Amino acid sequence: LIALAGIGVAVFAALLARDHALQAADEGLRREVAARAAALDAAASRHAQMVRSLAAFITTRDNVSAADFRLFVEAMRGDAAGVQALQWMPYVAGGQRSAFEQAARADFPGYQVTEQVGQWVVGEAEQRDAYFPVRLVEPVAGNEAALGHDLASGPLEADALARALANRDLAVTERMVLLQEEGVHYGVMLVAPVLARDGSLRGYVAGVFRVGDLLQAALAGLPPVGLHI
Repeated sequence: LIALAGIGVAVFAALLARDHALQAADEGLRREVAARAAALDAAASRHAQMVRSLAAFITTRDNVSAADFRLFVEAMRGDAAGVQALQWMPYVAGGQRSAFEQAARADFPGYQVTEQVGQWVVGEAEQRDAYFPVRLVEPVAGNEAALGHDLASGPLEADALARALANRDLAVTERMVLLQEEGVHYGVMLVAPVLARDGSLRGYVAGVFRVGDLLQAALAGLPPVGLHI
């Protein structure tokens, strides 16, 4: 009986120790996950505010020059970790396309309105009633492929544009292939509408985020603990 009692006490103590260890591990994991979730949430909030600020900047100007756009974006670049590009896409009526392209070539020779013609293929846009082409992008280097691209031509982008306009606020795309990258790299786009004083739509601004860069930038200050994200 004494031996059996000793074995029982030992087993009970082992179970208590195991439960305590599991509870401690669970609490530690929750803390680490919460810290990383908070870092990602803070990064997302910063990038959302960046896009809202860009929309407000465009709203205050009837015409936005490439130089003014560059200066404003560069002033925000300190918080732009993980951002692939910031873009301005004005509304262009179908009948104004040729004049719009000609004016844009003063900043970007060879500029033309393009659209998505295949899964990863971009070509000259077909004629239609309206376009939302990328007129300005920063940084330009590395994002040349985005210039002139009509966001309304892609299903993911068009859906985000429609939601942003309906809510008069930010909308984010699903995961998408980045045109700016060589090979297949995924990102997301955060878009916001820009309205005229009479409430009509002037166009959209967007922030393009490469997912891997966004994660690395948000989590860079946290110690590695072997978590796969």
